[in-house]
Formats: sequence, C-alpha cells, structure tokens
Amino acid sequence: MNEIIKWLFAGSLGSVITFLYQYKEDKRKSHVDAITSQRVEWTKELKMNIAEFIASAQNYRIVSANEKLAIRMRLVTLMEKIELNLNPINDEFDDEFIKCMKALYSESISSKLIRENLLLDRFKSLSQSIVKIEWEGIKLEAKKGNPSKQEKLKLRRKWLAQ
Repeated sequence: MNEIIKWLFAGSLGSVITFLYQYKEDKRKSHVDAITSQRVEWTKELKMNIAEFIASAQNYRIVSANEKLAIRMRLVTLMEKIELNLNPINDEFDDEFIKCMKALYSESISSKLIRENLLLDRFKSLSQSIVKIEWEGIKLEAKKGNPSKQEKLKLRRKWLAQ
C-alpha cells in the first residue's frame, strides 16, 4: 500500500510540476506574441507616416496656394508623430534622422525641387535603417522573449554599422 501511495504522490508531483512549467511557458509566449504584434503594428504605422511625410514634402511645391497651409500643417503633424515613435535612445543616429527630417521639411516649404535631392535619399536611407533595426528586434524578441538592453543596443549597432 505504501508503494502505491509513493507512486501516486510521485506521479501527482510530476503532473503539478509539468502543469506549472507549461503555464509559465504559455504565459511567456502569450506576452511575447502580444508585444511582437504591437511592434509590428508600430513599425507599420511608422512606415506609413514616413511615406506620407516624403510624399507631402515632394508635393508641396506643386499644389495650389490654398492647399499649402494644409500640407504644411500635415507635415508638422507627421514630423511630430514620427519623432514620438522613435525609441528614446537619443544617439547620433536618431539625431541625424531628426535633423534630416527637419531639413527636408524646410527645403520642401521653400519650394525647392527635392525629387532628386541627396537630402531626400539620405532621409529614405535612414528611414529604412530604422525599420530594419525594428524588424530585427521583432525577430529577436519572437525568438528569445524579452531581449536585454545590451542585446538591443548590440543589434542597433550591428545594423547601423552596415
């Protein structure tokens, strides 16, 4: 009888440990899935705002005088949205991106031709880098869970060096 009780206890203990481990893993996976999907949406919104900013900046010089004020207000709104969507790391890359965006705004409202401008090309390149870094972060997060600050900075440095 004692042997049966020992086996039942061991089996029950194993079941409880398995249940707790599975519960913890499911909770972690659910958390990672939620964060990852939010980051995907954030990246999508950032890309749309950047694309609209570029299109509006390019079109400013060709619209009627009546439309210019509305487009200027839209450009300012988009700049603020984009800047607020950036990670608060405040490094040289972010500073360059923001300066480039503001210069592009200034150049567009001065009605200069910016379609074949190096500033526009640089802004697009910086934008693509931001999106790429975020995509790599999403992949890392999906693979490892919540990456450490060190891992995030390492990833950022890796993609900015390219």
